[in-house]
Amino acid sequence: KDKSKPGGNFLWGAYSYYISKEAYESLLQRLRVDVGSLLYRGRRARYYSVKPIDKILPRYISLTFGPQTIQHSTHPSFFRAPMLTSKIHTKWDAEFCKSSDFQLRHIGLDWSDLWLTESEERVVAHYRKSGEWITPTALEQLQGA
Repeated sequence: KDKSKPGGNFLWGAYSYYISKEAYESLLQRLRVDVGSLLYRGRRARYYSVKPIDKILPRYISLTFGPQTIQHSTHPSFFRAPMLTSKIHTKWDAEFCKSSDFQLRHIGLDWSDLWLTESEERVVAHYRKSGEWITPTALEQLQGA
């Protein structure tokens, strides 16, 4: 696997989205008719899960309005805080950080170019030292032990 390229579709790991009013109205209309299109359930799963918006938007808009209607910035405007824990994708927290790290390096920036809290700076320092992304809580536990 080529680690120099981000995974998923081209919006995976992007943290802000903008869609036209026409696309927004169309998406709302679809959800009013079929709210289940936001959900998925594995073969043996008991419960449904919510599809991530970065999977729904490009697929739906591309199918409805054509692939040429999707545009994305060549330079990210926002970055996810290092090891900000997700409520629905905790297994991907470290991957989100890898994606942000890739995006920063791709445009010639570094974590030190962003405003970070002291806790976030400690997480980045740990990553630089060990090569491992861990949550601020896990870092506190590790340093306290």
